[in-house]
Amino acid sequence: MGNHDMNYDVTTDSLSDESFEAAFGPNNYSFNYGNAHFIVLDDILYPNPRTGKGYLGGFRKDQLDWIENDLKLVPKDRLIVLAFHIPLYHENSNVFRTEDRQRLFDLLQPYPNTLSLSAHTHYQTQLFYKAEDGWKQSKPHHEYNVGTTSGDWYSGTLNKQGVPSSTMRDGTPKGYMFLNIKGNQYSFDYKVAGEQPDYQIRLFGTGVVAKKYVSRHPLYANFFIGTKDDLVEYRVNGGEWKAMKYTTDIDPHYTANLYQYDGATSLQEGRRPSDPVKSSHLWRVNLPKLDVGNHTVEVRATDMFGRKHLQQKTIQVVEK
Repeated sequence: MGNHDMNYDVTTDSLSDESFEAAFGPNNYSFNYGNAHFIVLDDILYPNPRTGKGYLGGFRKDQLDWIENDLKLVPKDRLIVLAFHIPLYHENSNVFRTEDRQRLFDLLQPYPNTLSLSAHTHYQTQLFYKAEDGWKQSKPHHEYNVGTTSGDWYSGTLNKQGVPSSTMRDGTPKGYMFLNIKGNQYSFDYKVAGEQPDYQIRLFGTGVVAKKYVSRHPLYANFFIGTKDDLVEYRVNGGEWKAMKYTTDIDPHYTANLYQYDGATSLQEGRRPSDPVKSSHLWRVNLPKLDVGNHTVEVRATDMFGRKHLQQKTIQVVEK
């Protein structure tokens, strides 16, 4: 259940899910699938217990007590997958109640194989919780804050399917995730809506450039499921692979589309996209010197599971 699925006319959080449950079923439940144990949770407290207005990310005591009792029946070697709406991580406790996250982490301490799935932000981030975050295992706890099928709220210009491109504010195309489970281990695939499954990197950079200015031009690679520790490399015309530089910046492809609205001289179809946020999965490099002619630039990204993903583009260099 998300914050758009609640009853906002109630005065206690335990009643905020009544309409959702009447239509869809429980919003706190667990089930087993193979060697994985799934725990689905409502982590939206309404009304906000601190202010009485709006909502706050967190869990009620009775929910955490239920998780504790539920886990008593789950073998320690199982994969524990938690799913909820608001991400556990925020830079301040005004968005998610820190003490609730800490008790959840305490309950998960005996389980070496865990994963959390979240939503809410309308962009895509891989989060890893360590000792400084209250996680009590040497192996960090991974939370995948998954991109959305609506992207940036169905905004932006129309794509080749004739619907809003709706790229998310960090440059992630709208889409959905497949969770793959083998034993008590997991991997996942992000599927961009309307594209082939191997479309995992968007390249942004010039397609044609004067020879004397080539090295002034950057090439950006947005690796949609990437983390700052992943290796992203490039090569030109089948040459040597060289590392690109990880950067925490605004995705230039996203802003280029946004400026079609902000700099418009005629009426633009569709809704203006939201303002951008810095991407957590963006790499860049300045192009090397290139001779006149057409050049193929390839980018290779190695994900957290050791899988390699490829994307390429052609750059024309002219004498001018």
